[in-house]
Amino acid sequence: MIKKIKKNFSIEFDYDNHDGSEVRTGYTDEVVQDEGIDKIFRIDYTAPIENKFNKDSKYEIGFKQDKGDDKHYSIIENENFNWNYDNSIYAAYINVLYNFTEKFGMQVGARFEDQEKQSVINFDESDCSSLDQLNCEQSGFCSWDDGICSETLFGNLINNLGEDLDVTYEHTRVYPSIYFLYDTQGKGNFKFEFGRRIERPSHWSLNPIPDLEEAEAGFIRQGDPYLRPEDIYKSEISYSNRIPIGFLKASLYYSTVKDMIDRDKDTYCYGSTCNDSNDNSDQTNYMVLSWDNVSESIDRGIDFTFMTRPLPNWDIMINGNYWNNILDGVEADQQGNEYGFWGMINSTIRLQNDQQIGAYSHFSSPMTISSGEIKGMRRFDLTYKKKVNKRFNFTVKLKDVFDSGGFDIKTDQLIDLDGDNIFDIREVLNSEYRRGKRNLSVTFEYRFGDFQKKKYKRENQRGYNQSGGMDVGF
Repeated sequence: MIKKIKKNFSIEFDYDNHDGSEVRTGYTDEVVQDEGIDKIFRIDYTAPIENKFNKDSKYEIGFKQDKGDDKHYSIIENENFNWNYDNSIYAAYINVLYNFTEKFGMQVGARFEDQEKQSVINFDESDCSSLDQLNCEQSGFCSWDDGICSETLFGNLINNLGEDLDVTYEHTRVYPSIYFLYDTQGKGNFKFEFGRRIERPSHWSLNPIPDLEEAEAGFIRQGDPYLRPEDIYKSEISYSNRIPIGFLKASLYYSTVKDMIDRDKDTYCYGSTCNDSNDNSDQTNYMVLSWDNVSESIDRGIDFTFMTRPLPNWDIMINGNYWNNILDGVEADQQGNEYGFWGMINSTIRLQNDQQIGAYSHFSSPMTISSGEIKGMRRFDLTYKKKVNKRFNFTVKLKDVFDSGGFDIKTDQLIDLDGDNIFDIREVLNSEYRRGKRNLSVTFEYRFGDFQKKKYKRENQRGYNQSGGMDVGF
């Protein structure tokens, strides 16, 4: 019997105008201002399919248009540097879920996508060698030293991006997917899936404006506007079941990735004697942390999730993942076998009077990467939340209780400094990366009206994985 309430038609339009600014201090003062507009239009239709084996059999069709227009202005010592980033995605999809028996069913679908993005960098490039002292010192890209006007570190990093700073990327693709579902009728569910999907680079991993806050310590962060999205063919077999003490899900996955996006670490020499191997009197080596497409990769691993409730008011969730990537890239640090394990435990205890205590722990084993090793990491957070009434609540959070977050990287590799395909030096480095230290925060929340969660996930912080909902095509 088909339930009429299963039919659904929806139209959504979202307009987001977001502005912000950031002040960076350290090597030099930088003011970075952001202006952006995101417009999303979406239509979805879902209807049931008559199927005696599965009352949830259905088909879905939809269309989505996502347009973003972002502008970034960086003021470096009174010199303007602009980065404009426009991105348009048009997509249509169809999914069909159908059961052939009470135990066996399948879901097939396809997503048709057309994407076009443009990244344009604008700045007043100066010929530093031809400037007098006054004009040189007023320029954010040049500096005056011992009677010579030369490019600053910031100017060098921008010019190092290449001559063509107007980058256009576009593709028209089909992302098919197929799922085979098998219900053992009491002993768990098996699912096999295969499909093509896309992983887009994050907005900030594309950002070419160099972050010089830690330049004095030898570290510079800079995005890569030439990044292409990952093209992924993935297969996975998973098992899930409700067991007497909770819920368990485990899966094995295997995927091939073209244009894999990975962290890229390069040594950059700055100074007038960088090209003279016999003279290092006026040069400084920096570690530039960015992102790059490292050609192709084969990814495989094991992933599991376990949820349990030892007491009526106590929930525990445990996740773990062992991963193994085989890289086939161009550069030496983009080749080889990488592997490691990470896990997390999330515990929530609900108390009387709408109180809640949460504990979160994240840990990882030592991870082998193509250029060295990342030491094991652990972190522990504590949270207390109190709901005062329907509209008001507050949260107290102690982040990184033992101040042990972050990770240490040890690398040992040969470096080609001048790009002549001949290794010039052997680099052995021990570096420590921290994203914030232990801190205490208090958050107050007051709702003036009812909150309705959107069906799709907005790119709010533009994290690494921006794919959500129909965006993944898988």
